[in-house]
Amino acid sequence: MKKISLFIISALLALSIINANAQAEEPTPGYLLVLGRSTDRAKIIQYSMTLPPIYAATGGRYIGIGRPGGGVTCLAGLCEGRSAVVATWADDKKISAFWWGEAYRQAVKLRDNAGVFTVVGLKGQANVTPFEGGALLVANFAVATEPASALAWLASAAEGGARLLVKPETTAFTPLEGDALYNRVALVSFASKDARDKFAAAEATKALIKNSTGTSLIALIAIDEPAPPPPAQSSPAPPK
Repeated sequence: MKKISLFIISALLALSIINANAQAEEPTPGYLLVLGRSTDRAKIIQYSMTLPPIYAATGGRYIGIGRPGGGVTCLAGLCEGRSAVVATWADDKKISAFWWGEAYRQAVKLRDNAGVFTVVGLKGQANVTPFEGGALLVANFAVATEPASALAWLASAAEGGARLLVKPETTAFTPLEGDALYNRVALVSFASKDARDKFAAAEATKALIKNSTGTSLIALIAIDEPAPPPPAQSSPAPPK
């Protein structure tokens, strides 16, 4: 009887170790945030047209994209006149595969001398996914300790049903291009643009902007989801 009990205990211990290792190896989502100010629109358009298949080849996709007046709104800080792109991967390690891959290294040459860009990689929270058809708020911070107003802001967003995709922690932040001026990013997903805009005008957001110094909240940006592709035109039915 004692031998059987020891066997069961050993089996349970081995199973717990296997489960722990599986959880440790479970990939966490990754995000790429690009903020830019273009100086040559023709070049940027040509460059942008090459990107969707390169993202797709590494398992990435856009969840937010736009330019000032067209999908991007600067709510506070140093973001006026900047376009924005947010892309996601199921595994944050895929960001490097995309960014340093040969396909993107060739494509990025198309935007040489076409603008100034800041690009950062972000490690997301496991088991937290963006809303499909939703909208984003991005807050960029640059102080060692998060202000209380930022924590209150994120808590208020969560209470309203938003999803915190990326915590504003230095361990979640990887600079890739440009001078970021910040070292932490909070990426928040809302179920709809209306829900996002309502929260952007809420007291919690006003308090965040009011209580943040010039070295804490660097920018607060609203970014819309990509526009859906136009519906495919159906061919007319052949005459009978």
